[in-house]
Amino acid sequence: MYFFVYLLLSVVAADSEDSAGGWGGQTVFVKFFAPWCGHCKKLAPVWDQLALDLADNPVTIAEVDCTKDVDLCKTYGITGYPTVKHGKAPVLEAYEGGRSLEEMTSFVESMLCTYHAPADCSPEQQALIEKIGQYTQAEAAEKLAALDEQLAGAKKVFETSVSELQEAYQQLTVTKKSAEAGVKAAGYTFLQTRMEETPKMEL
Repeated sequence: MYFFVYLLLSVVAADSEDSAGGWGGQTVFVKFFAPWCGHCKKLAPVWDQLALDLADNPVTIAEVDCTKDVDLCKTYGITGYPTVKHGKAPVLEAYEGGRSLEEMTSFVESMLCTYHAPADCSPEQQALIEKIGQYTQAEAAEKLAALDEQLAGAKKVFETSVSELQEAYQQLTVTKKSAEAGVKAAGYTFLQTRMEETPKMEL
């Protein structure tokens, strides 16, 4: 299903939390864009083809023009374009995968796979769901806690690395500015001007 949100809003009010964007509890894959955005223009034909290819898919492929639906874009915290989000409306999360037709198609097709709908999952996912279903409540809780700890560890490493990179960048900036000041103090600009002068004929 493919909808332009400005058409949807003429049918379903968007000021209700349950019907934000006119999706009313639907599973959606939505692009937030601005017509003047260069990256948006590049993504447009890929998005249109995605919508055509998945016209019969239960996931709603949507797009929001943020120059027209300003309030809706504010509701979803859109600050850059294009931004792609997914989920069961009105709760959407950022899509961080690739933006080729193949990558987005694969992602949309995987969105229907849930614990309670294994028929829409790959054989590997179905096997995993079956395995998880055999866990006791205590085993499931233990497995989930271990994965939460793994995620927390990865987040900590990321944040620490980003902090270290920021510090390194600041130090390198200081070193660069110091070197530039030293070069200038040694007469760099004077030498440049000297070399631009027309050489005098030597007798």
